Amino acid sequence: MRVTWQQANCHLIDPTLGGHSGPTPRIDAGLQHDVIYNQMVVEQVAFVAPSDDTVNRIFRALADTTRRDIIRRTLSAPVNVSQLASEYEMSFAAVQKHVSVLEGAGLVIKKQQGRERLVVANPHTLQHVQKLLQSYEQIWHARIARLDAIFGEDRVGEDSR
Repeated sequence: MRVTWQQANCHLIDPTLGGHSGPTPRIDAGLQHDVIYNQMVVEQVAFVAPSDDTVNRIFRALADTTRRDIIRRTLSAPVNVSQLASEYEMSFAAVQKHVSVLEGAGLVIKKQQGRERLVVANPHTLQHVQKLLQSYEQIWHARIARLDAIFGEDRVGEDSR
């Protein structure tokens, strides 16, 4: 992870000054410095798009309405696999396969609690999916803006004739 001075909102602590901190990008050669940084900024900078295989696995899992419904049901609280299976007109094994596909994509986590197998949505993966979709949205907005600019130039050229 690469974090620049401005991105991390760093403050260097000089141990010789009794812990006084101040925003100074200069590091003296003979002194040992600790770096304190803003965790939220680092988390925002640290987003790395998942691999194509991971993205394919996630979107294949999300393509099925039953799987999307399982995610919706498990967002608020963990749900027992048997309880999930009773909500659908399919066999327990079929629901278990859907849960396995979601687990393989990282969209849900299965937890053993006593004799029960609980399923809970993984918000971390859902946030990555949201960020990925936002990056695609930005790409398409930029492409549409370029098309608008091109078509605008064509209209101006036609009007001057």
